[in-house]
Amino acid sequence: MATPATRKIGASAVFTWLTAAALAIDLLLIAGLLVLVAMNGAGAFWPRTVVALALDDGSRALGEIHTREAIPDPATGLLTDAMRIRLRTGNRDLSGIDFRWIEEASITSRETPGDVMLLERLEWGPFFGTPVEVRTGAGVVAQGPAATADALGPLLDAKIALRDRIRAIERGPIGDVNHAIERVRLQERRLEREAPPEPVR
Repeated sequence: MATPATRKIGASAVFTWLTAAALAIDLLLIAGLLVLVAMNGAGAFWPRTVVALALDDGSRALGEIHTREAIPDPATGLLTDAMRIRLRTGNRDLSGIDFRWIEEASITSRETPGDVMLLERLEWGPFFGTPVEVRTGAGVVAQGPAATADALGPLLDAKIALRDRIRAIERGPIGDVNHAIERVRLQERRLEREAPPEPVR
């Protein structure tokens, strides 16, 4: 015959197992969510192949293919058999846009050029193009794709070092001066609140 104490122990064991099962399910859901985020998010940072497209109107497009989807019918909204691609063209300082939709039916040829360069810039986003020459204040440093690629390395290293020095100055001496100016401004505000100036008669 089960006593009240035995029934209490049995009930607590059931709740303990239910809690453990719920915790295990939660951990599995969290692990699945992390795997899903990693699988979908890693593609955003993985470099894609740069393609050059020739279109039927005689123009050309250069960039990375990001998505491919069916084109909806404007009248019905239903998807058709025609496909379009979303091309990341970059060069926002030249075209004003980062992405461009292109219908696959308008593509006459597609190639992967070997002399195209992708530069990740701090401003205006990525740059896609074929290097022609490198110029500095002293004039033309290099000409042609191969010479340009070789000359860009040391120049970029020098610019990165200069940027790091500028940031160190901004966070160091200039940051200290800005902090002191802000402290003086706050002291002035406090004095104005504590002893407001007398009105002019």
